[in-house]
Parts: sequence; C-alpha cells; structure tokens
Amino acid sequence: MTVATLESMKCARMTIRRFWEELEKETFHDVLDCGCGTGPMIQLLHEKYPDKHYVGLDLTPEMIHVAQAKSYPMQNFL
Repeated sequence: MTVATLESMKCARMTIRRFWEELEKETFHDVLDCGCGTGPMIQLLHEKYPDKHYVGLDLTPEMIHVAQAKSYPMQNFL
C-alpha cells in the first residue's frame, strides 16, 4: 500500500467521523441523497438509523436499478 493510499484512507475516515458527529447534532426523520449512485450512503445510514425514511435520486437508471435491488423498507430510489 502506498503512502498516498494510506493518506487517502485516513482522510476518508476523518470525513466519515465528522459526518456522523454532525448528523448526531440534529434530529431528523427524512434523508434525501442526491446523486446516490447505487445507494452506499443510504445503506450505511439505514444500518445506524433503521427507523428513518430515505430517498435516493440519481440520473443514471442503471445505478437506480442496482440500488432498488438491495433496498430495505423505508427506502425509495428514483
């Protein structure tokens, strides 16, 4: 593994940690993920907050089909 790869992974972990910290500051019920792709962020959020409602939007129909195939309750992909 290169130094650049390790630095990139460290940056990604810090970004995710900050994201979770910010998310905990506000109460929410609905999440809109614009440019959701195959839905990886919605899947992560659903694991931590299964009682919330998630909507994923993407312009690429193939991405939406993949996301819909692995969809859980309270998730919609358009």
